[in-house]
This record gives sequence, C-alpha cells and structure tokens, in this order.
Amino acid sequence: QQQQQQQKQQLRRPNPQQLQQQRLQYKRIDESNIDLIITGSIHLVDIHVIGNNLHEEDVAVHDSIEGEFCRLNFALHKQDPSSVPMFRDIVRESPQCSTHRWKGNLGTIVRWVKEYDDAQQQQQQQ
Repeated sequence: QQQQQQQKQQLRRPNPQQLQQQRLQYKRIDESNIDLIITGSIHLVDIHVIGNNLHEEDVAVHDSIEGEFCRLNFALHKQDPSSVPMFRDIVRESPQCSTHRWKGNLGTIVRWVKEYDDAQQQQQQQ
C-alpha cells in the first residue's frame, strides 16, 4: 500500500513549492507543431473567447476563439479513477499542464486537422 501511495505521488503534479519555482510557459501552435494535436500528444483543456467579437457580423466566430492545450497524464486516472474522477482533476494533477501549455486559434487548428484528415482519407483511397 505504501508503494501505491508513492506511485500516486509520482504521477501527481509537483507540490506548491515546486510550482512557485516553475512558471507556466505557453507556446504557440503553428504548422510546425500541429502534429502534437493530431497524434493526441496534447489535449484541449480550455477555451478562451478573444475580445468581444462574437456578435460582430464581419468576424467569423471561430476566429475569436483560442484553444489551450497540454499533455495530460491519464495514468493516475487509470490507476485510481476515484482520486481524479473529473476531467478538471486530471488537468490539475497532470504535471506538464502546470508548467507547459500550447495556445492557438481554434479555427485555424480545426482547419489544419481537417486538411490532415482529408489527406489521410485520399491516401487510403489510393
């Protein structure tokens, strides 16, 4: 049981003192790292509306929305689902979500992923 507790602690995020020493760093999602999303290496964990453009006719709604992504550690949930029962708990307990996140325009990201899917589908048909 003590070994299980140690394993759980290793899977959880750093303690508050460690977090104070590490600052959350953001990277922009672009065409050079979109594969992180396509391969499922990082996951959408938050959505932000930029400005107050959602009601303006000349602005596409998806251009006003930014997605925030990070690497989630699902191992803790798989090991003990009751310790992290909700998605927000997994985000909170994932060490890399506390230090490294990616941001990007959600409309652009969706377009890139659709382009990838279309290319994959065309390859399968050949």
